[in-house]
Amino acid sequence: MVSSMTIETYLIGDILTPDQVCGDVASVLDGVTHCERSGYTHAFAEQLCFKVFETKLTWHDSRDRCEEDHGRLIVFMNSIQTEYFMNLGIGNLPRLFWIGLSNPDKNSNWRWVDGSTFSSSVWHLVQFNGYDSGFPREPFSADCAALNQYSKYIIDSNCKANMIFVCERPQLL
Repeated sequence: MVSSMTIETYLIGDILTPDQVCGDVASVLDGVTHCERSGYTHAFAEQLCFKVFETKLTWHDSRDRCEEDHGRLIVFMNSIQTEYFMNLGIGNLPRLFWIGLSNPDKNSNWRWVDGSTFSSSVWHLVQFNGYDSGFPREPFSADCAALNQYSKYIIDSNCKANMIFVCERPQLL
């Protein structure tokens, strides 16, 4: 019989294969994705493994926390993925959360944390104005992006603002 420590390691660390686990445990885990075993949610239609972190952090701290969890802030590859998260029920209310998009050089060349450029296919979902009302003494300091489920737009915000965030782990697919 497999000890509870081994099962916990299997569920959290994705270390063992089903063949290494006894039949009863393997049958319980049959159909559970790598995402779920790692504490992430698998959005089947969008081919994403994501996790919402309820701790409010700055954009840079959120990025670092995702990396510590062997992931990255979420990168939207198309408008379908973006709209999926705009309509995702996270908690009881719509939310504002960090995504993996920023303007690190402050030159209007927005980039995702994976190094890819921001796709024009989602411009209709963007509302950038360079201003964050939470930082009135820092005009044009909104160089990090968040998804605003209230307005249904990707917005720019000051990177020092504290928000919840969404990480993804593409390697789990």
